[in-house]
Formats: sequence, C-alpha cells, structure tokens
Amino acid sequence: MCIAGSGWRFWHRVNGQDVLERFVASGCTVAEGDVLWGRLEGDPEERVIMAHPPETTSDLSFERWVESAVKHGHALKVDFKTPRVVPPVLTLLADRVFNPDRLILNADVAIGPGGESPLLSVDDMREMRRAFPEAILSLGLTTASWGGAYQADHVNMLLNAAATLGGPVTVGLRLELFLADVSVLKPLEEADCHVTIWNDPRTSPATGETLERIRTLAPHAFIDLCDSSGVPVHLDEATGMN
Repeated sequence: MCIAGSGWRFWHRVNGQDVLERFVASGCTVAEGDVLWGRLEGDPEERVIMAHPPETTSDLSFERWVESAVKHGHALKVDFKTPRVVPPVLTLLADRVFNPDRLILNADVAIGPGGESPLLSVDDMREMRRAFPEAILSLGLTTASWGGAYQADHVNMLLNAAATLGGPVTVGLRLELFLADVSVLKPLEEADCHVTIWNDPRTSPATGETLERIRTLAPHAFIDLCDSSGVPVHLDEATGMN
C-alpha cells in the first residue's frame, strides 16, 4: 500500500520544548512524540505530557505539541504509551482544526521479538479508528534490541490487526530486527501492507548509508531513522511536504 505522504521526513521523540523548536526549524514534516500521563515541570497537576517512559515529567504538554502542528502545518505521529491517555488525546485532537490525513496514531499492541506484554490493545486502536476514520493507524510490537529477527507469527499478528482495523494502516518494524532478516518484507508486500522502519539511536544508530539501504529495500515505507545524537539522518534533504 502506498500511503499518501510516504516521502514525509520524520523527527523521532519530539518530547521537549527545545526539540520541538529544532524540529520546526529543520524543515522536517512529521513530529513523532510519546504521550503519557504525568506532570509538567513545576506544576503538580497531572495531565497528558510529551515524555518517554520511564520519564514522568516534561516541559512540553500534549496540547502545546498539537498547537505547534496547527500553527506550522506539520504532521503528527502520536505514540501512545499508556491506555489512560487515549480518551483525552482523542478529545483534544478532535477539538483542534487538524487535518486527519496528516495524523498517525501509533501503539504497540502485541508481543514482538524480545518484547514484553503490551499496555495497549487492538481494542484501543478501534477507539482511535472510530474517532478518526481517515487517520493512519500505526501498529507496533513490543521489542528488544537483542530480540532477533521477526518471525512469521509476528507478521501474522500485525496483518490480522490491520485487517481488523481497516482503513489506512502502517506497521512498524524496528531497524536492527528488520535487518536481521529483510525477507519479512515479502509477506507484508504480498498483503499490500504499508511499513514504517524506525530505530532506537541508543542501540542501533542510523547513518546515511543505512537510509539509502532502507530506501532501496522499502521505497514506499515511512522512514523514521535518526543518528546517535537523535537527529534524523539526511536532515539537509528535508525541505517540506512531498
């Protein structure tokens, strides 16, 4: 499946005010960020914030993160880290003038290589689909860097979930696990299933050579790769929406 926007340029973990400012100035087109329940720095009130576990505080609220997208016109990839934030996140998004085809909603919904039990489920993603029929749902598996290659069971879980949810769907593959056996692409391509390739720079930083290889292997994929400092690879090529 060739989803519109496959040429978008992603910036991973836009979870703080300083990173958000760098993202806006960069020319990248999709801010990927993690949403969880916690506190803003200096404020005792709990709310939806931008942070990656195990962090529980941030200097950036989800509301301000969305307002940046509305103001500057970039797309968003919302990575849900706890089911508690699903209702308030969907409500806030619905209250904003935001084009749903520039919205990606992501969650890990099954166990992948080396992974633990997921905190969210396909049912949570059904709620997202009902709220935003045109949004891209991004299905992930819980993984670990040492987990090894994706197996047939993992692919089947992703394909079954995609079929259940319907509409535009992409499935996330972790870079080092994907490269352990790139033949995982074949059954996904045969099922006309769109793919996102992402990495954790702490365990598998990407380079320009990595990016070129992934583009060759999966030319229509969303590519969400960053280097060892957390900056997207080939950032100088990011000039705007394709």
